[in-house]
Amino acid sequence: MTTVLRFGRVEIAPAVRRVRVDGREVPLGGRAFDVLAALVERRDRIVTKDELLAAAWPDVIVEDNNLQVQISALRRALGHDAIATIAGRGYLLRLEPDRTAPSADAAVGLPAPVTSLVGREAELAELAGMLEHRRLVTLVGVGGIGKTSLALALARSAAGRYRDGAWFADLSQLADPQLVPASVASVLGVEDVPGTPPLELIRHHVAPRQPLLVLDNCEHLLRACGELAHALLQAAPEIVLVATSREPLHIAGEATFHVPTLRTPDARQPMAAEALREFAAVRVFLDRAVAAHAGFALAPDNADAVAQICRDVDGIPLALELAAARVRTVPVSAIAQRLADRFRVLKSSDPTALPRHQTLRATLDWSYELLSRPEQTLLRRLSACAGGFTLDAAEAIGEGIDEGEEDVLDLLGHLVDKSLVVIDARSERYRLLETVRQYALERLAQAGEESAARASHLRYFAQLARSATDDELSGLRQPEWQLRFEHERDNFLAMHAHGRDAEDGAAACLALAGMFRWLPLTQHAHWHAVCEEALAHPGAQEATPARSRALVAACFLSNVIGRFDEARRFAEEALAIAERTGDVRSRFDAHRELGNVLLALRPPDALAHARAAYAFARANGGDQWIAHGATTMGEAYAAQGRYDLAEPYYAESLERGRGSIGPGDVAVALFNLVLCAAARGAVGKGVAHLREAIPLGDAARATRHAIAVVHSCGMLAALRGDGVPAARLLGASAAVSERHALPLEASVATVTDIAVERARALLDPAAFGATWAAGRALEIDAAFAEACAWLDGIPA
Repeated sequence: MTTVLRFGRVEIAPAVRRVRVDGREVPLGGRAFDVLAALVERRDRIVTKDELLAAAWPDVIVEDNNLQVQISALRRALGHDAIATIAGRGYLLRLEPDRTAPSADAAVGLPAPVTSLVGREAELAELAGMLEHRRLVTLVGVGGIGKTSLALALARSAAGRYRDGAWFADLSQLADPQLVPASVASVLGVEDVPGTPPLELIRHHVAPRQPLLVLDNCEHLLRACGELAHALLQAAPEIVLVATSREPLHIAGEATFHVPTLRTPDARQPMAAEALREFAAVRVFLDRAVAAHAGFALAPDNADAVAQICRDVDGIPLALELAAARVRTVPVSAIAQRLADRFRVLKSSDPTALPRHQTLRATLDWSYELLSRPEQTLLRRLSACAGGFTLDAAEAIGEGIDEGEEDVLDLLGHLVDKSLVVIDARSERYRLLETVRQYALERLAQAGEESAARASHLRYFAQLARSATDDELSGLRQPEWQLRFEHERDNFLAMHAHGRDAEDGAAACLALAGMFRWLPLTQHAHWHAVCEEALAHPGAQEATPARSRALVAACFLSNVIGRFDEARRFAEEALAIAERTGDVRSRFDAHRELGNVLLALRPPDALAHARAAYAFARANGGDQWIAHGATTMGEAYAAQGRYDLAEPYYAESLERGRGSIGPGDVAVALFNLVLCAAARGAVGKGVAHLREAIPLGDAARATRHAIAVVHSCGMLAALRGDGVPAARLLGASAAVSERHALPLEASVATVTDIAVERARALLDPAAFGATWAAGRALEIDAAFAEACAWLDGIPA
């Protein structure tokens, strides 16, 4: 007799290698069936890529894309959602088994599922592994994260492993902690004995048994649930407990599992509609949307709105379900537009849902009311932060709410425990989910504390901006400051917004504006507008060193976006203020920026200001100033095509800068030397400089650094006579520079034009055109990899 495994509409007969879907046989290739058999055999866990390759291609080494081809074939045959890709880990069969499911007796104490569990394959697999080694696992997470659904799915999948089945105790409706033992006794079917405490009856009942018991919604009965769990673990050596709570039970032997939000699409990477299905949040939204409106489908015209909804609600399952329910009467684009008022929009019309699950606000009300008064105050104040915050920021903003022996550090720890604040251990930063932050902002306004919280936020981040001196921002600690700025970008923007109306807002906004020229920025026009607004503030009109530094930054940004006349005016005002106030650093920087902007307006005049900056640096500064001044001199000569005069200054910049400026600026000096070498045809020297520059790239300047590497390799390849790599790399650097609005400086453009013509001469017209077009189609990562591969092939 042939054994048939049934998974809903799918039947698999392993012995005869046959697959049927809806009763019809589906033809599968031998490799595809081997992959499917391996997934079926290991259906209770994630299967790694190496395991599948070994199963389908034993003793044969093949490319990874062979496996991807077979996975795609299986998805076409069984349904797109049949096999989940678990990023970085492998694949998981998502088909629900019929005959291999726990028997009705084993799961007798569990409620039947109302909706399917979507997007939690990895979490289920990890929890199943934890249950093999732990007797108490607590699922912790913010309200609406799906703890109950996940715990029930875990219990159903594991019920067959426990001799006395799986049982579920819903404690959400209990208000009296003393009723917890009686409620659990009732669930377990323990007979009441007058005069004997329910806890004692449960202990005797479970002592010889092996059940799996789920204690659901423990957060409001934390002590009682902890005491019950402790007693059961001591009384019954084979009992296993799964608890759900918004914070841990805090008892010995407890293992906590923080239920994450569902993965959402990245706003910075637009995707095709079908590609969005790889994201768990999107799959949940689609599943619930189809349930609400059978005709709903993901399509190119609604994909962006669906992705935006998933991001805006932080991938919280309850919020996704409430948003999807609106699809019945409201287009998804309208839902996405109205999520700024998410607490009004996200409501349920289901009268059977728990009260706190009928609106997004209600579930957060439940969490908020369980906080102590100081915890509530700190949560409200932290909502003033945007994009996360450090412990120092939390202590500054929460100053004055210490109560008893608990300081802000303790209170912050409580909020993390209670799943209202998220901590990223790698970056040592905290954040509120945006949904929690919007709720806390409402509470902040209701408490009349908005102005005070914003004032504390403004003071802290203005001081942070002031602490970033020009010497530090351009020195060896530059990468640290770049990373810090990247992390605090949203907070600095919030500080700028608060500063518009604050009493000391002008000084804060000027301090922020003064940082801009040293830090790696995208969206230059946006930051230029921020800088302009700071300079236009009524309280910022006095001729102070702070205004001078902000004017220098404004000049830099105006120059970058091509507003050269405006940049010149900013630099001239900055120089006048610096000379009047005696601000030595601003005087040096103003000469430098004036020299840079005149390169585009009147190149001969640029040299005079470059000389002034260089002389000023040698008279008043150390190696760092001289390194920057020498770069300005080099650029002034290079703009005139005098690379022979520019090169010694670039070399001095490198020599002086090695121990005084950031690695990114050292790399710039090396790229400048590559340019001079290319202009003189010294390919070997250019290759040596380029090899030294490549490792100096950092995350903050990754795109600019990669473009410089690709462009430099393209120039050198042309000069070396390597036509194909030259055309591809020069085409790639041109296209990427255009996409990022990074035009070539005049000095660079001259040498580039020569290199392009050299590459064109090395190939016939058709080959050059095709190769150039292929290079323009490359993404920057692929172009960078090609450039490095070409460079590696050049003899030392």
